Amino acid sequence: MSFDAMAADVLALLDKQGIKQAVLCGHSLGGKVAMALALARPERIERLIVLDIAPVSYDTHDGSCWNEIHQVVRAMRSIDLERVRSKTDADAVLARTISDPGLRAFVLTNMLRDQNGRFRWRINLPVISQKLDELAGWEAPAAEPYGGNALFVSGGKSQYVRSLHLPAISELFRRFSVTTLRGAAHWVHADEPESLRLIVLKFLQAPSA
Repeated sequence: MSFDAMAADVLALLDKQGIKQAVLCGHSLGGKVAMALALARPERIERLIVLDIAPVSYDTHDGSCWNEIHQVVRAMRSIDLERVRSKTDADAVLARTISDPGLRAFVLTNMLRDQNGRFRWRINLPVISQKLDELAGWEAPAAEPYGGNALFVSGGKSQYVRSLHLPAISELFRRFSVTTLRGAAHWVHADEPESLRLIVLKFLQAPSA
């Protein structure tokens, strides 16, 4: 489970759908995948939107940062899918450790019913849990900086995109901008969805630099 492999999966999907060029948006781990693909295949990415993550390696022992993601993954794994009868049941389990109802609702978008009516996770939760600390790292593809417009959206209550990360961003993304949603934590799309929508829309409508 590497960023290169996941970027290749996204590229394969674009090829399968006949999409020659796309606007790519990714959050957290997805943001790192989006950055990896934009750097490796810039001609395929028209514009790039990265939500609350930077092209850096994070300290997995930093309690204010990566542990937040660990907490969510542990909460998801604590749900016994064999006993859950509804998403309300699952929400009650998550509420033991995740107080934010918006974040819980976002997490539960990853829960689906299979053809037998049983709940399952849309994502490969065991592998993500096993590889989580590795995914805190970052190794930039051996490529030129991405030349398209790149928008980085940070959460004002999050530590993932801060001024100390700007040199790393500018080294790889020459035409970048950073916008901060001051009321949002790491899950910016769950915390401030309407504000994020307006920011993204403005970015997409702006002429290319």
